Amino acid sequence: MHAINVNHCFFQYNATPPFSIAIDQLTIQASQHLFLEGPSGCGKTTLLNLFTGILLPKDGQISVLGTDIATLTNQQRDRFRADHFGIIFQAFNLIPYLSIAENIALPCTFSSLKRERVLSSHSIEAEVKGLCQELNMDATMLNRPVHELSIGQQQRVAIARALIGQPDIIIADEPTSALDEANKQAFIETLLNECRKRRSTLIFVSHDTSLKHYFNHIHTLSKETSACHY
Repeated sequence: MHAINVNHCFFQYNATPPFSIAIDQLTIQASQHLFLEGPSGCGKTTLLNLFTGILLPKDGQISVLGTDIATLTNQQRDRFRADHFGIIFQAFNLIPYLSIAENIALPCTFSSLKRERVLSSHSIEAEVKGLCQELNMDATMLNRPVHELSIGQQQRVAIARALIGQPDIIIADEPTSALDEANKQAFIETLLNECRKRRSTLIFVSHDTSLKHYFNHIHTLSKETSACHY
């Protein structure tokens, strides 16, 4: 089954100067781990926003898990994104006034499907503790606010939050850009290991080509796929 299938997709921002991106064909298989590379400003984040339905193509089709997301209403796209995607942001975007446990469980608040998946076997609390155990986080820390955590601990919380509720697709958008070499390696190895165990599709976005060797599938965005017109 295809996780994502892109056919003759074109998108353009109505901005000055205008920026456009065109993808003729891109297929990401279920459980595939894809490294999406390209220089800053080439449209990597734009493409992720098209995958998740935040943006819609001006032309062509993007099918996610067999659904043409352009056919969904705004509300349906929001629900689809919450149900099927787990997202790790560049700055992790943890909520500082919430505890570790509350941050990890947050996706189950916005997605009834993720909540049902968890509750089908045990409680939300048990799922959070189980994820923390898998990621080598001390369960006694769960009630601590995330602003007290080290970078390495924040990484693990961000991964756990993306994984809870068994989303079909994990997106990591430049998550290692602010990390030193040791933290970068630990982060990507942990993320890949967790995605393999769950057979999750992973789309890892970065301009850091030193990370490519971790992936068997690579897609490059270049001047041929995107353009900034002056």
